[in-house]
Amino acid sequence: MLKSLVASAVVAACTIGGIVAVRQASPAYPDYGAINARLYDPSPAARKEAVTEMFQKADLPATRALLSVARENDPVVLGNLDFALLSTRDKSSLDWLTTEGLTYPERWTRYYAVRTLWKQQGREALPRLLPLLAENYWQVQIAILDVLAESEDFSQATDALGAAASPGKNWEVRARAIRLLGRTNSASAARALLDKALPSATGPPDPEADRAVEEALSSMTDPESLKVVAEGLGSSDLSRKLLAAKVLGRAKSAESIAKLKEFGTDAAAPTPLRIAAIRAVLLAGGEDGAAYAIKALNGGEAAIRLETAYALAETALSPAQKEEVKVLAGKETDWRVKQALQIAAGER
Repeated sequence: MLKSLVASAVVAACTIGGIVAVRQASPAYPDYGAINARLYDPSPAARKEAVTEMFQKADLPATRALLSVARENDPVVLGNLDFALLSTRDKSSLDWLTTEGLTYPERWTRYYAVRTLWKQQGREALPRLLPLLAENYWQVQIAILDVLAESEDFSQATDALGAAASPGKNWEVRARAIRLLGRTNSASAARALLDKALPSATGPPDPEADRAVEEALSSMTDPESLKVVAEGLGSSDLSRKLLAAKVLGRAKSAESIAKLKEFGTDAAAPTPLRIAAIRAVLLAGGEDGAAYAIKALNGGEAAIRLETAYALAETALSPAQKEEVKVLAGKETDWRVKQALQIAAGER
């Protein structure tokens, strides 16, 4: 029994000695309790002062404390907080943010980690950021898209942008990704817009996405991109045909005019497609396109004549073409078509 008691006492003494030694060897964890409490003070002025005071501590515990209140709603306090988190020069904070911070479970930590890494490394940060784009908090996705836009380096970003632009993502994220794909101006980006950003043919309609993709594709000037768009003219999906006709017209694709004319004069083609094709020929074909559109006014459906007349009213016509339109306006029986033709002829 005595031996057991002695042995226990020795073990206890060694344990206590070990704890003391460890405590003496480890750096003391700073006590920022009072400042931290003021970060949650009801007064915005007090919170702003606390942010400044915590920032001046310039270590990782202070940075982590500031990150914990990044949901701040007061714009003045938030501005001070944003400045503090992006201005730290503390190496331990920068090292943690640009490693563990990028995948930390809390969204605002990831957000500031992205911005810190960009500030530290610039374009060299993109290979680490792009894989984090497809699946993340939407605020973090926007931070990545913002730095990508600032970099103007889209050479390796097509796949990541296509994933971010796909249906089901936050709309602001999708819209930004779609715009950046347009700025990428490449055949692969055009294909990503068509295959990833648009809703599926069997899914619910999404007019907002359709418009955004049309704008992005229409902004492209690369000939190979327009070839990808032109493939849509042969699609069995009417929405793809319509999109292709609109984009090729706005892009003034001379190579597509012949095919568009076929659609415009095909009585068996759906009316929306015929209208889109006529408008596209008018936009892309110059004076010849205007002549084609004027011919489309002779007979045919009222809807086609009306939309063609509207399109002509938005187009600069030659004097001879204006006279031709004036004659047609005099014969027109539909008052809406007549009015649009009179505007096109310069009579109103």
